[in-house]
Amino acid sequence: MASAAMASSCPSDFLAHLQGGALSSPPTSPPSNVDHALLPSFGLHPLEQAWCLWFYKEDRNANFQENLRYITNFQHVEGFWSLFNHLETPSNLPINTDYSLFKEDIQPMWEDELNRHGGRWIFVLKRHANHRALLDQLWMDFVLALIGEQDCLGTLGRLINGAVVSIRAKVYRIALWIGDASAEDAILRIGHFMKSILSAGGPHKLSFEVHADARKKKSSDAPRNLYVI
Repeated sequence: MASAAMASSCPSDFLAHLQGGALSSPPTSPPSNVDHALLPSFGLHPLEQAWCLWFYKEDRNANFQENLRYITNFQHVEGFWSLFNHLETPSNLPINTDYSLFKEDIQPMWEDELNRHGGRWIFVLKRHANHRALLDQLWMDFVLALIGEQDCLGTLGRLINGAVVSIRAKVYRIALWIGDASAEDAILRIGHFMKSILSAGGPHKLSFEVHADARKKKSSDAPRNLYVI
């Protein structure tokens, strides 16, 4: 497993790798009819995992699935930049909307079989005009570290399913979804990794809640925080 030292030191190195040099802007994509087996010859940099981006906008006349929209996927660094350099930043999204970035074949919902027994680390930032740019930077840094999970987390990365940035009336929220809520040691290591990425947001606490508990929000029992760091 990755050590705590790795989790705290790796992010800055990996962010510099993705943000620096020729990768700071999206290169020209290869022709659409190219054989994927030949892609490395075009200088593309494959990620360890293919990722899908989703958008959620609340409509109380529809259910969650109807409000959730698949946008696209990517599996190379260049594909990531081509998407995110043309994507609206989170701070410009309307209230009650989300961006969700999840591993391919995992949907950003509790009902997905790979999420059912998991939970999420949650970082909350007060919604304020002075926090708009900060939110966008934190989300970008977090996403860059997320897609570079194997570099930063080693085998712990297999437990990470995805991340969500949520825009609400009073707060901004960034959440990291983990597939197994019973893996205590791994959850805490991942939580400290997340906290190191989001440290620019100040000394905020991160809380971990189990999805099964969060689903009780509409009842009298509020979800409990299993861990706080």
